Amino acid sequence: MHTSYFIGVGLPESVTQAITAAQNELNPEASLIAPLQPHITVIQSDALSAVSPIYFGPIAKEVAARFLPFEVTLNDFGIFNGSILYIAAESVALNALQAALVARLPEHVQAEYFVGKTYRPHVTVAQVRGKKLDPQIMKEYKSCLEHLLPTTFEVTELTKYTREAPRKYNEKTIYFLQNVDSTDMSVKLDH
Repeated sequence: MHTSYFIGVGLPESVTQAITAAQNELNPEASLIAPLQPHITVIQSDALSAVSPIYFGPIAKEVAARFLPFEVTLNDFGIFNGSILYIAAESVALNALQAALVARLPEHVQAEYFVGKTYRPHVTVAQVRGKKLDPQIMKEYKSCLEHLLPTTFEVTELTKYTREAPRKYNEKTIYFLQNVDSTDMSVKLDH
């Protein structure tokens, strides 16, 4: 059995820093699940649990080459099941990339987060297990992060996140556009 991993898209450093700062400030409550590095999941670890990264890495690289670069817009807050506060990510190309990657998974793999639900790209901001998020915590997060929205940025790489420990993942680029200046993440605050 291989180490747990998932495939995702990283965020611009300024957005990552803002979300991480808010999490560090607002997550001391023991009931909140320790946050991961902010990212947008493209294929979750449950779907990849039976698929070796040695097998799927080259496939993901080939698929990514057909879609990158593309823009993503972080545009609004949302809540999943009352327990996950997230920032919605919109991009037709990101949805198409995810669908193309899922189509290349072995037939036996279940790639949906929840059976019958469509892919909804997002950045998880805060999460609790076994109960609803406190409305005050949601209000505080929104207050800390609303200045980011909307934000549009260019995605130039696909990343494999490999589990090192509970709630801790190591990032490794699967595919990176060689002709893009990596120092310019093309972040645009749309306000």
